[in-house]
Amino acid sequence: MHTTGADRHYCFDRFELRVGERRLLREGRVVGLGGRAFELLLALLEQAGQLLGKSELMDRVWRGLVVEEANLHVQVSQLRRVIGPHAIATVPGRGYKFTLAVQVRADAPRRLSVMVLPFAEEGVSDAGPLADALADQITAGLARMQTSYVVDSEAVRTQWSDATDLRALARGLGLSYAVQARIAHMKDHVEVVVRLTDAGTGGVLWADTLRVAMAEPGGARRVLAARVLNALTLELLKAEGRRGPAVLGGEEGRGLAGAGAEDLLLRAGARARTARNADDLRAALALIDQASARQPQDHSLLAYRTRVLVTLIAMWPPADIDAQILRAEHDISAALAQGVTSAHVYCTLSRVRQLQLRLGAALTAVDQALELEPDFAEAVAWRGTLLVFTGQSEQALAVLRQALTLAPQDPHRWGVLFWLGKAHLMLGRYEEAVPWLERSAAVAPFWATQAFLVAANAHLGRQAETQAALAALRQQGGLQQPGCGARLSSEPTYCRQRREHYLSGLLKAGVIPDLAAAA
Repeated sequence: MHTTGADRHYCFDRFELRVGERRLLREGRVVGLGGRAFELLLALLEQAGQLLGKSELMDRVWRGLVVEEANLHVQVSQLRRVIGPHAIATVPGRGYKFTLAVQVRADAPRRLSVMVLPFAEEGVSDAGPLADALADQITAGLARMQTSYVVDSEAVRTQWSDATDLRALARGLGLSYAVQARIAHMKDHVEVVVRLTDAGTGGVLWADTLRVAMAEPGGARRVLAARVLNALTLELLKAEGRRGPAVLGGEEGRGLAGAGAEDLLLRAGARARTARNADDLRAALALIDQASARQPQDHSLLAYRTRVLVTLIAMWPPADIDAQILRAEHDISAALAQGVTSAHVYCTLSRVRQLQLRLGAALTAVDQALELEPDFAEAVAWRGTLLVFTGQSEQALAVLRQALTLAPQDPHRWGVLFWLGKAHLMLGRYEEAVPWLERSAAVAPFWATQAFLVAANAHLGRQAETQAALAALRQQGGLQQPGCGARLSSEPTYCRQRREHYLSGLLKAGVIPDLAAAA
């Protein structure tokens, strides 16, 4: 969500108009209001109690357009139906006046509100300066985060100089965080020192140095933007998680009754982003459901919920898996029908199609996601996964490595590492599979990783390593996972590779195939 100035809230009767969010709330619940009606109401509230002429209002609401006066009457009638017939008085032949008492307040720094300050730059590459373009890309990427509020980068540039007081600027814009960076062009690489600052205190919350080779496929700027954005997304969620107990009442589940939808979604995002087990994902789903109850007209939450649900289905299949896939299909379709489209939504649609074994449709949907955001690491990784599912493991390797390059610090990178190991194993390259699988297991324990380590080591005749992986698999409950291998892919080449390299390896290790079929 973008804005170019400080938010204001206009409170009257049972209503609250949030300017930056462009939302009208009645007793805390969102009220549907068209763009023209919103602009008209805002104009009236800004000069409540004063007469506003018809021509003045029409110039404000239909900027640069020539429209008939009847259009203004229609919008006034719509507003009266929503906020009450006595809120807007008609002065015959002259115009309109807002009659209710109005309280105006500046919005407090909101959760996950960010500005990206102008980047400093030393030297210039053959491709020209990077600073403004990189800042713009990161601003746009952060604005796509659920619940985010990001000031337009051009607006920040007009107000920023080396002498600017960061905390004063943040207060004026109603922000909690600032992103700063310094770019240095070296002989063969670009180096970016980036830091996330608490705009209220000036304290540094996180800092890192990222280096990208000038010859990086896809261009240094694109790779840098993807890496910085991925890291910032994680650190912002961590920062909000640290704030969460003070706002939501401490322990998980306490104080949530009075929490707003924004707080609930931030808590859900942090839980899902760092999920290590099924309980984490179920908790995230419960928080999203609570947020949806507070904002029933926000259809983007259907897509967000489906995104978490398909992860749960794929990694820890529930007993009612068919019903859950139907729920995922219904929710993502409803979100798309309401015009909710983004790279995240198309990537989620792709994952639903894969669960339905519609792999061609899944590839089409993920390609739509990548058309919108070519460097969306999650979509790149998912495309590599789909290539494995369609029996194209050789082609998948380059795509999965690209995903790892775009997001090397992502807490979910263990999944990319796992699929790199699985792709090698499916090609019969057991020696190459083991290091990728071991790296995956070192980042996050997951039963399927151990199952593939069992198979790879058994094929290599490494008895000690096979037994160690088998023990870890038992400890993680892998042998008790419900069989869902058929949910992955019905493509003949994939099924053959799975039998020849995965299931045969488990047989060599003495694992009963029916119990091992889940991966």
